[in-house]
Amino acid sequence: MPRLYDLLAPLIKVKLNRLQRVMREGSPKYHYDVPAIAASAYLDFDVETQFPRAQKYAPLDSCLIINNDVVDIAIDFNGQGGNNYYLIPAGVIRQIDREELPAIWQLRIYNLDAVNAITVNTIDIELWRSPEDADSVARRSL
Repeated sequence: MPRLYDLLAPLIKVKLNRLQRVMREGSPKYHYDVPAIAASAYLDFDVETQFPRAQKYAPLDSCLIINNDVVDIAIDFNGQGGNNYYLIPAGVIRQIDREELPAIWQLRIYNLDAVNAITVNTIDIELWRSPEDADSVARRSL
C-alpha cells in the first residue's frame, strides 16, 4: 500500500519538505543597513520587495535592531501603530520576537531627532523566521 506522500506530485513534495525544514530550522537572516534618513523624516521598508527570497518563509516573525547612531529611532511594524510601534534609543540593541509581534510584512523607520540625520550604515536590522517550538505550535492550535 503506497503512502500518501509517495502519491503527491514532485512540486508538492518540494513544498512540503521546505515547510518541514522551515518549521524545524527557521529561515536565514536577512540583513538591512538603514540608509541616511533626514531629521524628523521616515523611511518605508517592505520585506518582500527588499528581500524577494524571504517570500517563501513569509511571514518573518523576529527582528533584531542595532542602533549605533546618536539619534533615537522608532519603528512601526505593518503600519498598525499602537502595539507594533517600538522606540529604539541611541546606542541600544533590541530584539523583537514572535511573542511581541506575530508577523513582519512592512517597517516604517522614523528618525525622532529634529536636528540630526541618521548616518548611513549605523543602524542595522536583521529579520528572520524563528523555528517552531512547542509554545508556537500550541498557540497556533488554539
